[in-house]
Amino acid sequence: CENCHNFQTNVYKGMYLDKNQPDFMKEGGVGCIDCHVISDKVVKPDTKVCLKCHSAGYDEQMIDWKKDVSNLINDANAQLDKAKNKSLTEEQRDEVKEIRKIVNQISGYPSIYVHNYDLISTVLNGKIKKLKDINKE
Repeated sequence: CENCHNFQTNVYKGMYLDKNQPDFMKEGGVGCIDCHVISDKVVKPDTKVCLKCHSAGYDEQMIDWKKDVSNLINDANAQLDKAKNKSLTEEQRDEVKEIRKIVNQISGYPSIYVHNYDLISTVLNGKIKKLKDINKE
């Protein structure tokens, strides 16, 4: 899996942006095939795959995570738009550029929240905070 899905693997293992924050499912021993192989076929699972191991209602958690990450991406993009109109130092411009790159990368993988919600939400919240600080100045 890792050869083709390096970004997802790094997020799942908690190594994205040199973090050490593996997903709780990874820590529990769950591998890619546990969710992505059904009846000997590789699939992009829906929320019902969670019910293979978890009790009813757990699948709703994925829907909540998706909404939350979508809102965080929207918030980050709004802050990035505000920063466009600011007179920034070179250091701030570099930071905004790096944050934009991160937000775009996360946005490019619409299901990445499933691979490590805690890490993705922590990263986005941290970047939003930095952008708000930049936009205050």
